[in-house]
Amino acid sequence: MADRIRVVLADDHPLILAGIRISMDMSPDLWVMGQAIDGWQTQETCRKMQPDVLVLDLTMPGPGPDEVVACLREHCPQTKILVLTAHKEYVHAQGMKEAGVQGYALKDEGPEIVTEAIRAVASGGQWFRSLEMIRQESGPDSLSEREQKILGRVSMGWSNTTIGKDVGLAESTVKNCLSVIYDKIDLVSRSRSALITWCKEHGY
Repeated sequence: MADRIRVVLADDHPLILAGIRISMDMSPDLWVMGQAIDGWQTQETCRKMQPDVLVLDLTMPGPGPDEVVACLREHCPQTKILVLTAHKEYVHAQGMKEAGVQGYALKDEGPEIVTEAIRAVASGGQWFRSLEMIRQESGPDSLSEREQKILGRVSMGWSNTTIGKDVGLAESTVKNCLSVIYDKIDLVSRSRSALITWCKEHGY
C-alpha cells in the first residue's frame, strides 16, 4: 500500500464517516488507515499513524480545529489537512486557510469532490474552491446572524474582547469576523470609527 494515499478521517457523525469511507474504499489510490471522532483522538491517531492527509470536520468534541491544526503542524509536519464541513460561513473558511490547512471542502459537494480534493492536497496542491464559492455569495445582505450581533455590539463601542465574551467567541475569531464584515459591506476605510458610523447609519 506504499503507493496509496494514506488518509485519516475525523468526524463525530457515524453516518458521515461511513459515507466518506465508502467513497474512499472505491478509490484504489486511497487508503483509509484510521478514523477519529473527536479532537483528542484526531491528534493521537495522526501522531501515531502519520497519514498523508487528514480529512477534518470543524465541529467535534474536544480540542477545536485551530488546536488540532497546530498540533499536526508540530508533530505531523508532512500531513496535509483537508477541512470537510457543512459550515459555509466565510470566516470559517478563511480562518482555516490562515491557520495553514491545504484545503476546504463542503459536505454537500459530493464524494467525488472530496476524493479529488484529497488527491490535490496530497500531491502538494491546495483546494479552496469552496472558499471562492463562499466569497462570491458575500455582500451586505449576506451578513449572518452572528455577524449582525457583532455589529450591534460594535455600534455600542464594545471591544473585541468584550464582544467575544458576550457571544461566546475567542477574541481572534471576533477579529476574523470583523475582517469578513469589512469585506461584505465593502467599507473602504477599515477603521473602527468608520464601522461604528456605518452601524449607526444602518440601524445596528
